[in-house]
Amino acid sequence: MAAPLHSLRPVTHLLFDLDGLLLDTERLYSVVFEAVCGRYGKKYSWDVKSLVMGKTALEAAQIIVDTLQLPTSKEELVEASQAKLKEVFPSAALMPDHPADERKCALIPGPPGSRGCGAQASAAGGGQSPLSRPRSLPVSPCSAGPGPLGKPGTRPCPPWSAAPRRVEKLIRHLRKHGVPCAVATSSGTASFQMKTSRHEDFFSLFHHVVLGDDPEVRSGKPEPDIFLACARRFSPAPPAEKVSGSGRGGDAVRRRRVSVSTWTAAARHS
Repeated sequence: MAAPLHSLRPVTHLLFDLDGLLLDTERLYSVVFEAVCGRYGKKYSWDVKSLVMGKTALEAAQIIVDTLQLPTSKEELVEASQAKLKEVFPSAALMPDHPADERKCALIPGPPGSRGCGAQASAAGGGQSPLSRPRSLPVSPCSAGPGPLGKPGTRPCPPWSAAPRRVEKLIRHLRKHGVPCAVATSSGTASFQMKTSRHEDFFSLFHHVVLGDDPEVRSGKPEPDIFLACARRFSPAPPAEKVSGSGRGGDAVRRRRVSVSTWTAAARHS
């Protein structure tokens, strides 16, 4: 006999992952690590990538070195990959409207009787992010010249469009209706600033951002530290036991025995 489903409560707060949900950066990581691992005659496949998503840079590097048996240290792999990532991160675009893989978003349901999106009035302030604005970095044009890896046709970013993406429309809709949103990402400060340098207006819509090198995040995903730290910074903060998520983040919040909500490609099209 199937276990009864837990009653669903209206969502009053949202915690968003960054890579592959808000920003189209997962493929940038793939291009770079395929090139770096290719130096050693190794293939950076999806099987390997799935093991490192959500990990910190050093954690991910150690997994790659061990899995592919690379003749290098994790520190050397991080140094080599970071040099190339610095070239491509400033070209990061908001997620396109036609994703092909599962996305990640953490949902914080409200108490019984609350109405959630469209009616929740307890927004956590004016939306000004306490995270200082990253300075804009120079962005190479995508329409001409060789790619950032030095080979024609290898530039991993499409021409950027100023037209609003669905992800931006969603965040503006939630903000309009008083549903506080925040970002919880394993990215460190330096990489976050590079990734978001062209999207300062968009990220100013979030109440706050918690990064992987935040002092309160002692353990990376699948541990729940980053989600709990992010939830605590809302004002007022939702109860910690009401944080849920999906993907690697879902693994984190499952450790607290809470429900998990998944945002799939199909949901983005609906």
